[in-house]
This record gives sequence, structure tokens and C-alpha cells, in this order.
Amino acid sequence: MKEAISAFVNQTIQPHRLAGVAVGVVRDAQPDFAAGFGVRNLENGEPVTEDSLFHLASISKLFVATAVMQLAEQGKLALTDPPEKYLPYLKIKNPFGAELTIGNLLSHTSGFPDETDYRWDTPEHDDQALERYVRSLDVELMFAPGDSFAYSNIAYEVLGDLIAKASEMSFEDYIKTNILNPLEMTNSTHFKKNVPPALSVTPHVGDLTTRVSAIYPYHRAHAPSSTLHSSAVEMNLWAAASLSGEANVLQPATLDEMWKSRAEVGKFERPGTRIGLGWFIDAHRGLRTVYHSGQDTGFCTYFILIPEKGIGVTILCNTSPVPVEEIAFGILDILLGFQPNIIKPPVMSKLGSAYLESGLDGMRARYAELKSASPLDYDFGMGGFLKASGALLDEGQNTPAIDILNFALEIFPDHAGGYELLARACFQSGDMEGAIRSALRSLEIEPNNPLLRAQIGQLGSTV
Repeated sequence: MKEAISAFVNQTIQPHRLAGVAVGVVRDAQPDFAAGFGVRNLENGEPVTEDSLFHLASISKLFVATAVMQLAEQGKLALTDPPEKYLPYLKIKNPFGAELTIGNLLSHTSGFPDETDYRWDTPEHDDQALERYVRSLDVELMFAPGDSFAYSNIAYEVLGDLIAKASEMSFEDYIKTNILNPLEMTNSTHFKKNVPPALSVTPHVGDLTTRVSAIYPYHRAHAPSSTLHSSAVEMNLWAAASLSGEANVLQPATLDEMWKSRAEVGKFERPGTRIGLGWFIDAHRGLRTVYHSGQDTGFCTYFILIPEKGIGVTILCNTSPVPVEEIAFGILDILLGFQPNIIKPPVMSKLGSAYLESGLDGMRARYAELKSASPLDYDFGMGGFLKASGALLDEGQNTPAIDILNFALEIFPDHAGGYELLARACFQSGDMEGAIRSALRSLEIEPNNPLLRAQIGQLGSTV
């Protein structure tokens, strides 16, 4: 089985232009397998190992949710409490009248918008960074708390500050003392400065090519939502504890409560996916799964459990964007006795070099050639175009992102997500008229997008 998993991962690295991957597997609620593949840095070729420390991105939120539930078990807070009880400086515009609760923040049903600028390029490292960020917020809710789902990193930064205030410890110290240390996750850390050079992993961006990222995604204000670092070996400890109900971290009944559905997530994930308290809930081959994914500049991650089978899989990758979800499901299939699906590389993986050499005309010609000669070898869907252009926008490369999106929308003229991303690209390039026009077209196709509707309002257009 380990050989099958290794072969599957190795077959994925080259066609998807991945720098490195680490994989952790838990079976029967016990750590079973951890391994590294590829390199930590394309420029020096140092290999990834099972102990290499990756930026976890949004998987970090699972540790926030666990910390909140620990404090609830201890009677230091209640999920029905308003966050202002612990953070009196939190400013919320609430025209809806419904009371916001900590539970709403945990389940992304708060009505909070999402963060649009993480300031990875201007990181802050001081002890006051998180509180200063929360104090700077002036949150306008997009809907009444509890009425809907909208994923919000801002909500989890607020929860991190709330953990600090309720526990009378810094957020990072609380997680280290009450979760990481009891599970012997001794190398895991929220602090980039605490990652040993021998274990550090370099982020890579895969847009037109795969290259070392100029930005490392670290900012202490975003520690709760994003900046925990861990390895395949230590994430196996976390998975085993979550599957076995490790009593010194959370009571089994508390985990069961976290894995109860709170809301449908709509188009944010696959159809039928729901949100619990921090965890997403779905099914694979008829078995319930609970999971979280993550993506920041240069990193993609996936963490999934099948509680009924005692199975857990962690995928850590130092390239973004990449199909970590598909890799995770391929490994799950191997563990369950099925043949994993071949993960076709997006056609965009072959178009970047053509664009760099000959611009849009070269990309069009290459696309037509591949569509004719190799229609079964590549994924010709919209997803690859969105991921590549999103990565370009994260790096501030607005012009190629706009070119790629306009080309993709010629092929998929009714794709709401394409127009939504084009609106962002136009906004970043200073074209307000184009941003509003693209956003309105996206809402025309898919009206149920409260965040985009709110953003249009901020640009001065009423919808």
C-alpha cells in the first residue's frame, strides 16, 4: 500500500509541475505512513522529507476551532456568547438585528466578509499585531448571523484574539501549550522564525511557469487563519488524536459536536458539502468525511478524515495552485481498496510557456493544437484557468491574468467565477469600470454571492 501511494504521488508531480509534496497517512486511528516527495526548493534541489515543515494555510483554522471548544469545555466561554463580550473593541455594523455569536464565527455563518489583502509583503511580527488588526476592523455584516454561509478569514482572526483574551495567553502560546505540546507536535509552530532552516520549505507559484515565490505568506495578524507550520509526521499525530478522541485535547463528545452540520456551503465546495464548527463535512464512497483545505501564496494543503474507518490523510505542497484535493482522494481510494483516478493536468499547464513566448496568439494556437491532438490527456475545464490567473493576481501580475481570463471566458462565456475573478483583476489594475461591469455580469449569472454584492456596493454601484 505504501508503494502504491508513493507511485501515485510520484506520477502526479511532474505533469502538474509540483515542486514538493509531503504525505501523511493514518490507519486504524494510528500513524501509519509519512513521506516526502520532490524538493523543498527548485533552485537548490534539497529534498522534501516527512519532517519538512510546511505553511498549513487554512488548515490552521482547525486548531483555532479546537482551542475555542477547549475553552468552552472549561467554562471560560460559551458558543452562544457574543464575541464583543471578550473583545469590547470589536466594531460591527449590524443592520439585521440578529445577535452575532462565537458559534457563528466558527461555522462561517456570521455574515463577516473575507479578507482581501493579507499584507504578506509587509509582515508584522510583534505581540500586538493580532489585537491591532482586530481593533482596526469595522465589519459590515453581509447578512443576518445564522442566515447563510460565507467563508471568512477575518472571523477566524477575531476568534484568535478572543482565545487570547479568554485564556489570558497569547494566541500562539495557547495553541502550543494546550494542543501542540500535549500531542507531542514539538516542531509545529505558528512562528516562521522558529522553523529550523533544515526543515523549512520554500513556496513556489505555478501560474505560467513554476518558480520560487517572491513572497512567503507570513503575518502575525493572520496567525489564527493561516500561519501554523507542521509536517506530515506531526499532522499524523493530529489526525490520530482527532480520530481517537484524544481526551487531553478534546472530549469525544465535543468532537462529535464539531462534526454536526450547521449550514450548507453552496458553491464554495462540492454540492452537498456542509459546515460544522470549523470542519467541512461531506462523503466519499458512501462514507462520511470531515476535512479542511488550505491555499496561500506558494502553498496548498489538504487534511481529511474518515472517522468510520479510522483513516486520515494529509497532503502538504509547496506549490500553488495544485490539485491537493484530488491527490488526497486518490490516496483515500488506495486505502479503501479502489484504483485511484488519474489526475489530468490542466491544459493551462501547457499554455504558460506559449503565452510567454508569443502572447495570446501563441496561447490560442497551442490550446487549439492540444484540443485537437490530445483531447483526453488534459483537463480543458475552467478550473485551471482560474487557478493560474488567481496565482498571477496574488503576485500582482494583473495583465497576464486579465489576458488569460478573457481567453477563458471566450471558451466559457457563462462562468460566474470567471467574471468574478476578472472583476478582481480589473480592480487591481485600476480599471473600476471594468471591475463593476465584470462583477455585475457574474451576479447576473449567479445572483447568490453576498460578498461580491457587498464589494460592488463599496465600488459605488447599487445592485
